[in-house]
Amino acid sequence: MCGLWITQRRTMTSSDPLSRDPQVLLRQLKRLGLKPAPGETLEALAKRAALSHPPLARPVEALVASHAERRYAPAVPAAAQREARQRWQLALQEVKRLRIDAISRGPGSAP
Repeated sequence: MCGLWITQRRTMTSSDPLSRDPQVLLRQLKRLGLKPAPGETLEALAKRAALSHPPLARPVEALVASHAERRYAPAVPAAAQREARQRWQLALQEVKRLRIDAISRGPGSAP
């Protein structure tokens, strides 16, 4: 049964980072108790996250901007794509670190 679940899980995840990245961010925010409202955009959710957990404001906004740039910008050279991906990964690492701090402090707590 466990092997079946793992197999199904693999088929459900996207190999396209641009499709997968927002889901990673949503999981991090969900762990803080922030779930997107019906019809809420990623940008609106990021603003709500910033209000609930001010230390997360900068990295979450960076993630949303990075995603929008990578997803919707015209074709860019491979080097620029790599740099954008690195910015995404650094901001995500910061969100993960700050999320753990935010959980230990509670919503709206100052660092």
